[in-house]
Amino acid sequence: MGADMYFTNRSLPVVEILAREGIPVQVHMGLVPKFSHWRGGLKAFGRTHEEAMELYHTVKSYEDAGAFACEMECVAEETLNLLNERTSIVTISLGSGNAGDVIFLFMADICGEDENAPRHAHAFRDLGKMHREMFAERVAALAEFKSEVHDKAFPYPAQSISMRDGELEKLKEALDKQ
Repeated sequence: MGADMYFTNRSLPVVEILAREGIPVQVHMGLVPKFSHWRGGLKAFGRTHEEAMELYHTVKSYEDAGAFACEMECVAEETLNLLNERTSIVTISLGSGNAGDVIFLFMADICGEDENAPRHAHAFRDLGKMHREMFAERVAALAEFKSEVHDKAFPYPAQSISMRDGELEKLKEALDKQ
């Protein structure tokens, strides 16, 4: 369908199958939100040497399976630096400092659209304020619309369709003959 690569959180055998078929595969390690309940919640990884070694072995396994890239979310920057030195995988840092080959942040976080942004996010602007203002304007518009409809004031003449001159009388005459 025109995709440049496939992003997956699936197992090594799935990555191997895709890579063997010539499909570029990117994986996700560190804090993987949809699996965080299995890993003790939303937390950083690679802050101890044991966690860093676990990440190393996992990223090497993905590399051997054929993955070309890995999003490293909330991994200690020092750990990611060492992983970069010892693997060919392209690393994408999301909350993992400047160690990644690519630095990534979601558009909503960059633009400040989330009131409860994660710690690693930084809002360069405050679109959240604009969203709140737009929401308030929508609510006010809907309340005004409801009131005007309830009072039979809307639709206004400009938004209504009327019969052509003299046609109402003709209609009444035709109806009276029925």
